[in-house]
Amino acid sequence: MSGWSPGTAAGMNATVSRRTNLLGVLYELAVALAGWGLLLVLTARASAPLPLLPSFGFLGLALILKREGLRVADRVTHSLAGLAVLAAVLALGPLAGAWVAALAGSLYLAWRVWGDAGQPGALRLVLFAGGVGALSALAASSAYRLVGGSPAPSLLQWADLLPLAVLSLAWAACDHAAWCLSVGLERGRAGLRSFLGRILVPSVAVELFPLPLSAVLAAAYRHWGTLAFVLLVAFLVATGELVRYLYLTLGQARARVSHLSTLGAFSRALLAGGLDVAALCRLLQTHTAAVVEARALWLGLYDGARHDLTPVLQTAPSGGPDPTPDPALLAWIREHPAPLLLRDTKAEPLPFVPVRPLAPRSALYAPLQAADGPIGLLAVASDRPQAYSDEDLRTVATFANQTALAIRNARSYEAEQRRARQIATVGEVGRRVTAVMGMERLFTGVADLVREAFGYYHVNLFTADAQTGALTFVASTSPLAQERGIAVEPGQGLIGWAAETGEVLVVQDVAADPRYLPGEGMEKTRSEAVVPLKIDERLVGVLDVQSDRPDAFSPDDIFVLQTLADQVAIAVEDARLYRAEKARRQLADTLRETAVALTSSLEVRALLDLVLTHLQRVLRYDAAAILEWADGHYCIEAGWGAPYTAIASCLTRQQDMELQRLRVEQVPIVFDGPGGRGRSLAVPLLAKGRLTGALLLERWGEGAGYSEEEIQVATTFASQAAAAFENARLYAAQQEEARVSTALLQVAEALANLTRIDDVLDAVISLVPLLVGVDRTFVFLRDEGASACRAVRAQGLVVEHRELLLGRSLDELAPDLWLAAQESPAPIGLDALGPALQSQVRAGLGLAGGLALPLRTGGETIGLLVAG
Repeated sequence: MSGWSPGTAAGMNATVSRRTNLLGVLYELAVALAGWGLLLVLTARASAPLPLLPSFGFLGLALILKREGLRVADRVTHSLAGLAVLAAVLALGPLAGAWVAALAGSLYLAWRVWGDAGQPGALRLVLFAGGVGALSALAASSAYRLVGGSPAPSLLQWADLLPLAVLSLAWAACDHAAWCLSVGLERGRAGLRSFLGRILVPSVAVELFPLPLSAVLAAAYRHWGTLAFVLLVAFLVATGELVRYLYLTLGQARARVSHLSTLGAFSRALLAGGLDVAALCRLLQTHTAAVVEARALWLGLYDGARHDLTPVLQTAPSGGPDPTPDPALLAWIREHPAPLLLRDTKAEPLPFVPVRPLAPRSALYAPLQAADGPIGLLAVASDRPQAYSDEDLRTVATFANQTALAIRNARSYEAEQRRARQIATVGEVGRRVTAVMGMERLFTGVADLVREAFGYYHVNLFTADAQTGALTFVASTSPLAQERGIAVEPGQGLIGWAAETGEVLVVQDVAADPRYLPGEGMEKTRSEAVVPLKIDERLVGVLDVQSDRPDAFSPDDIFVLQTLADQVAIAVEDARLYRAEKARRQLADTLRETAVALTSSLEVRALLDLVLTHLQRVLRYDAAAILEWADGHYCIEAGWGAPYTAIASCLTRQQDMELQRLRVEQVPIVFDGPGGRGRSLAVPLLAKGRLTGALLLERWGEGAGYSEEEIQVATTFASQAAAAFENARLYAAQQEEARVSTALLQVAEALANLTRIDDVLDAVISLVPLLVGVDRTFVFLRDEGASACRAVRAQGLVVEHRELLLGRSLDELAPDLWLAAQESPAPIGLDALGPALQSQVRAGLGLAGGLALPLRTGGETIGLLVAG
């Protein structure tokens, strides 16, 4: 072994970086000092000068042979350089041979580590290699002389075989022992055993067996002439080159076989890995680490739109290089999707301008290339230069491409499975739509189905009001939203925008859309799709789907969501038609019951309460009242709800002012409720075009409006209430007319049988309260031959007051009333009198209102009947 010389400068760098063992450092320094020190001392004490020119010749030959060395193990080179060193020992002497060995070892190693001279320990290792060479050459020459070896024998004899064998064995043993001890101090016993196992056979075959030929080379130099020496040197160089070529060819063949075996093993592992993308990525990581240094590894996959690489695997040792690709590198690979090898980021020009200083010293990047383009990127980095070869790049790139194909197949399978779930979901939604079930269960079931089948973050459903278009929340997969609901204002947010425009809205990045309004309990939303539910371009609802991943919605997803939306829209429309038909049927039944009730009773209060009760079945309200228009004001005749069922309930000033509009417009009006509480609906009660009252409804809280259909229902019931008023009024008039006629007939019959005036007066004074329902009745008669009109009968007074009143003149009690009665024979309404006369009537007779009827006979007023 010609030294612990790496096959590349990368090996040197790794060796230097790992030599942290203090004993190893001390050992190397000691060997270097001993070798070079001994060499200098011996040179100083030498009696004759060194043959410089021949020494440089043998040194050149040793370097050439070292250059042709074979790399049979990591960081180890085997060559025929030992043959040139021993030939120099035999031909030029031990000291010259030691110098050739020392300079060959140090110069070759220094050339190999030229780019890493600044690394800690580089100079120490160069000196160590020279020291090992010097000590090995001196030790071998000493052993050679001890067994009787002669310098450069002209002819090889049997007696020379033993010294040459001792020379060869001593050189190889010292050289290998020195380097093996260095390896043992660095790697321990296990590392040393592994090292010996790999180099033993090549060391014996390449470095030990050819060493006796050094005697032939030395004899040619000393005795056979220059031509023979040159030919022999040329033969050795050619042989070394041939052996190197054959070894490299064999190594390439073995590498190809190993490469194919590795690829086969990786392919089998991919097949066994199934269709799990994460497992496939881990397989790529494991097999990459088996063929190259991959302690620092990064693997990213493109998203659906291939905009960004999402890291899926990353390993970075503590204190090691960061394998994360530079943004400029990613841009370059996006434009040039081919494997890239960076052998030395500090010594070689880069094909891109890095955004930040590159951490790795060397790296390789392999895009995961599929048939339709790259789907990811594998990056492997090292902190030493020349850590990766072209063969490494080809192997890792093949791994990456095979993994890309497997991932593409896995994604295709996943897409097919997803499509199958989508089709099954569409079918399930269709089955639920056609099934007889509550709308609340349908909406909740559809939201859960869509989320489970497609893996979305949250799904929300809204229905739209047929008249106003206002959205009403009906279902959500978010527990918080399901509990609290989601309020959507027209045109606001993504949902409001889609509802207002009637267009499908897909936002792949909600953070970049100013219309997006984050929902409570849905903070992780990254993308959102809003699909209007429409029937013949008429909005009936909105399907809102949210994902916690950006770019989550593909065209296939939108197509399926639109299909689902169409089915849900049909369900919503069917439910609306069903509710409308049920409401019409209930309205018809209620109207029929109300009509029957109106014809079965003429009790106004009972009928009005019945109208309100039946109205509550078909029209929701929080309070209601039926008002009667009388004497320029509305009076509450029947009520439902707290404001109108109290004993002293009355209308507010605002309500009275709004209701005055009914006198002019005579159409339903909607206005703000009392104190801004909800909305009120007033419907006029009309009888033959005449306003008889109003139906007043109140709704409280938000969204307390009235649709046209609801106003029509209220108008229908108002007509029934108006009919109840009119029927009751007509019935009461008829009853009153019949009662009066009967009473008058009875009075006439009773008076016809009476002959005494006192009996007639007593009968009249007792019958008047029964006929007209007054509180007090007075009869005044004029005295014969006088103008005074005195009280002769009084009813409705206590006995003491009646005794005080009887016999008193009307001139004393209400003089102006008697004068008015004499001037006009017509009945006198006490409410229509002037203030002075009203005051007289109130003070003298105790009446606030009523009627005064002159008693006339023969065209002359003889008295006055006063009732009130």
